[in-house]
Amino acid sequence: MKTVNIEGKVRTSTGKAASNASRKQGMVPCTLYGRENNISFEVSESALRGIIYTPEFFKVNVKLDGKEYETLIKDMQFHPVTDKPLHLDFFVLSSDKKVVCEIPLQPKGLAAGVKAGGKLSQKIRKVKVKGFPKDLVDLIEVDVTHLEMGKSVRIGEIKVDNLEIMGSQAIPVITCTIPRSMRSKQSAEAAEAKSAS
Repeated sequence: MKTVNIEGKVRTSTGKAASNASRKQGMVPCTLYGRENNISFEVSESALRGIIYTPEFFKVNVKLDGKEYETLIKDMQFHPVTDKPLHLDFFVLSSDKKVVCEIPLQPKGLAAGVKAGGKLSQKIRKVKVKGFPKDLVDLIEVDVTHLEMGKSVRIGEIKVDNLEIMGSQAIPVITCTIPRSMRSKQSAEAAEAKSAS
């Protein structure tokens, strides 16, 4: 899967005052979890733009003081008004430990219901999965070619090799809805048939 590289600088001073000073210099305070000792560091805001303002999913290779850590973003905090990044948390991946993360979903193919006049509606954009780092993927494609009008693909129907899809199995992910105009027509036809009988 895709990996993005960033280089940071270990912070010697922490706390609110030190964090605010970093931000004034165009840096974003970050924390690296998953080691024996968590590491506080900072990265330039410009270096983070490609990884925080995107729906894509990828690993992040963090370089600090000559050492490299394969990570995933754990959490992001943004300013409520300006939407500028205030703090990021990363956690280090271990090849022998499973991780839980959210991977984007994307419909694949032309649904049978769409061919018949229906409309495809994606209820969930990301799904939570559990697996080893080597088995993680950038994107999960969901085949919708069989999807009839009024039917849904549910979480329980999504299968990815070596990954456990988490969440309630019955939750609809992608639905082929019946347009209002067609529903009205069907209701009218049903009412007409009833009165005729």
